Amino acid sequence: MSLIAPALPETPARPADQPKLFLVMDAGSDAGYFAARALLAAGYSVAVSGRHVGQLSRVVHGYSASRVYAVAADSTDQAQVMKLIAAVEHRFGRAITSVIRGSSYNQTAI
Repeated sequence: MSLIAPALPETPARPADQPKLFLVMDAGSDAGYFAARALLAAGYSVAVSGRHVGQLSRVVHGYSASRVYAVAADSTDQAQVMKLIAAVEHRFGRAITSVIRGSSYNQTAI
């Protein structure tokens, strides 16, 4: 008996010249803050979200608006999450590559 897995369907590759776009949800938490700052320091484009704009301002401080975007949104509200995703993708003109959760709360709406 042969155990050869079927070939996976081809998926279009992301253009090499298009940088990754990360969305860090609940970026006002310590974990979200450090994740977002590490991604920004590594040169990635990052969108951050959280319930309170004041907490997000410390995340984006010192970075160009061309690389970081902050949006107040409740990650437990599906309508807000859908608007958040649309706003981020519109702002950067490309799809989000990865989503990172900054909190351990289990009720994210995505």
